[in-house]
Amino acid sequence: MKKFITLLLLASFVSVNSYSQTAARKYEYAIVDVYASRIYIDYGNNRNEDFKDVMKSKKKEKEYSQVDALNYMDEQGYELVSTIAEAGGGGATTSLKYIFKREIKK
Repeated sequence: MKKFITLLLLASFVSVNSYSQTAARKYEYAIVDVYASRIYIDYGNNRNEDFKDVMKSKKKEKEYSQVDALNYMDEQGYELVSTIAEAGGGGATTSLKYIFKREIKK
């Protein structure tokens, strides 16, 4: 009986603790990754989108630039937090990452 009560208390503590971590989350983040001529949007949890595919689904056919992707993220309610330039061999920039956040609506 003592083991059962201890196990029950432990299980309730873990469930309350895990709920409080997700409930306290205020922002969700996304990364716009520009590599060569490709633009990808990473929303986390294996949700990646090619920016061209996003725009094709909106029936907009043309070449897209980094600025188009940044404007798209603004339209979706995201705010730019940081920019990271990754350098390859020789010090040349090979990839740009734009980190965005938006407030989670409750």
